Amino acid sequence: MFIAAATDGVSVAPSWDRVAGTETRRLGGVPAAHVGDALARMTVMDGGIRLLTEPAVLLGNALTVDVRSGDNLAVHRALDEARPGDVLVVNGHGDTTRALIGDLIGEIMVNTGVTGADQ
Repeated sequence: MFIAAATDGVSVAPSWDRVAGTETRRLGGVPAAHVGDALARMTVMDGGIRLLTEPAVLLGNALTVDVRSGDNLAVHRALDEARPGDVLVVNGHGDTTRALIGDLIGEIMVNTGVTGADQ
């Protein structure tokens, strides 16, 4: 799934089949570098991205979101599509002047069962 917010609205890609949680959890014991190498590094995130909270492992199906700089409309729309175990991966285009995920969206994520987020 890929969700992007343009200036004239939000576009949502067609639904996609998620990998079962049991399959995803199996990767939890494998170093991320090994998984990335096995997948030709097509699924590897930038090395500068670091986990800020516990747990030390974040596993789930990636729900990717592309937003306009500083605009979290597509994040709200993504939460309509999110399922328990999903991880939001938000492209905020490097804008650090405004938060895309705060307390309210965090609470919605918890209630939806979203495993985590990265922006």
